[in-house]
Amino acid sequence: MMLFKKVSCLVVVFLSAVAVFAKTIDPPVITVNPKDLTAKFGDTAVFSVSATGDSISFRWHTDSAGILKSIQGNSARDSIYRRLVYSMADNGKKYCCVATNSAGKDTSTSATLTVLPAPTIVKQPLTDTVNLGDTAVFVISATSIRPPLSFQWQQRVSGGAYANITGATDTLYKRGPIVAGDAIISVRCAVTDSNGTANSQNASIVITNLPLPLITADPTDVSGIRIGDTATFKISASGVVTRYQWQRDSGNSVFTNISQGGPNQQDSAYKRVTVVSDTMVRSYRCIVSNTSGSDTSAAAKLITKRPAKIVVQPTNDTVKVGETASFKVSATSLYPPLSFQWMRRIGNQYTVISGATDSVYTYPNVADSNAGMTVRCALTDSAGTITSSSASIVLGADAIPLIVKDPADVNALVGDTGITFTVSSTGQYRQFRWQRDSAGVILPSSQTDSIYRIRYAVAAADSGRKYRCIVYNTAGSDTSAWATLHVKSTGIINGCASPNQVHFTARPNVVRANRPVHFVFNTSIRGPVQLTLSIYTPLGRIIYSQTWSQKEAENGFIDGARPWDLKTASGRTVSNGTYIAVMRIKNASVLKQEKTRFKILR
Repeated sequence: MMLFKKVSCLVVVFLSAVAVFAKTIDPPVITVNPKDLTAKFGDTAVFSVSATGDSISFRWHTDSAGILKSIQGNSARDSIYRRLVYSMADNGKKYCCVATNSAGKDTSTSATLTVLPAPTIVKQPLTDTVNLGDTAVFVISATSIRPPLSFQWQQRVSGGAYANITGATDTLYKRGPIVAGDAIISVRCAVTDSNGTANSQNASIVITNLPLPLITADPTDVSGIRIGDTATFKISASGVVTRYQWQRDSGNSVFTNISQGGPNQQDSAYKRVTVVSDTMVRSYRCIVSNTSGSDTSAAAKLITKRPAKIVVQPTNDTVKVGETASFKVSATSLYPPLSFQWMRRIGNQYTVISGATDSVYTYPNVADSNAGMTVRCALTDSAGTITSSSASIVLGADAIPLIVKDPADVNALVGDTGITFTVSSTGQYRQFRWQRDSAGVILPSSQTDSIYRIRYAVAAADSGRKYRCIVYNTAGSDTSAWATLHVKSTGIINGCASPNQVHFTARPNVVRANRPVHFVFNTSIRGPVQLTLSIYTPLGRIIYSQTWSQKEAENGFIDGARPWDLKTASGRTVSNGTYIAVMRIKNASVLKQEKTRFKILR
């Protein structure tokens, strides 16, 4: 009854645990749908949903005639979606949200975004061409569904930000008298009604009689630059420059444009961000221009320091264990002195080898573990650092291996385990391949050690099998002599009528589970002796074995008993069946054994 109560308790606890971990996940349900919105240009439209359920993820979509298309970006992965209105193309678009978890999904209704149109510019302002002292005129025309309209003219200098022009709030903007500095001015008009603001296109002032620009300071040579450094060239010019165009000598004094130059780019300096070539000399110049003409500067030279050049790369070194590996690098430098730093690869990175600062690096007393060790060298002068190719330690083979001791024959009894054959040999980087001769058929083995292990209890059928080993390396091989396994079967010995016998005097027939078994024996073998009790399964696999020593009794016979707990044997659960108990007793000259069979019922 008590056992039943315990079992019932365990079942209740188990079912409770299942109930906890099998909690149902509720699918999402949209409770608040997004609402239609009306927005102006520049506004941010905000759509939102609410939903119930566990561990919900959200994804917003556009809805085009019922076809949903996911909106990309993290901003569309929340219950709130914000969209900046900047185009009439957004007008009439529909947006919905899909809420999802592992139990299902739910889709909201769609909400429509209505964009109020900003003013429509009917006539854009145009670039005006004038002379110095004239007046430039710019005109704009616009319509609106929600008047009144207001106008604000703006200007920027050399591609900068636009700023309002004080008092310029009409459809007509006049600027004059024109001065040389107006050549780098751009204007536009911001037209506003209650729905928003529309900006016109840009318009410029083209001055036809500007004075020619003149180079007043040419760029100067830059020398001593290393790869990875930054070189800067600069010019000065008088007059109004509307364009700077830098050029580079691409060879044979042919100059080609560098893409930095452009209209209204008022930058008199060209900055070559990073020197990436070891070309010793390269020239740069600048062309300044406006509507009246141009002027070209003299060329300035970029003189680069060429780094050292490796003429001899380190190579793999093949050595034997105990020898010294050596690596060498050779280089020339235009800017001596040249320094060396050897590095060793560890994982995917190279680390500095302390003290390895010569053109030759040696590694003494190479071990087996150094096979594949990889190094390289960093060479540095005032022009920079270059890195050599990598080289490794390669372990070369020693002389052909030689077997100095063949495996020996082994005598065993049926049921013995842990039987081994061993070969001894000389030579380095040896590998072992065992073979077995079974009735004249040579079979390979997967064992690759100097010791061959029989990993089962031997039987009478194993007697006469032969084993040998082939020891080899890259230089050659040697093969051992055959060793023979001799297996003896002593049979069951009844009684102790004869000298030198062993006999079970009490043995079980049927054994119940969870009870120890006692085996009682005596022997007439003269001591001291070594005794072993072994238990075998019906399939012949040994599941228990114990060995002990005992001195001879006064009457010349040895009596004893040995218990065996069959709850578990060698970590294995014992099942029903007929088992065999074997008692082996031996002294310096005699080995005897007796077997008995018994049944186990669990």
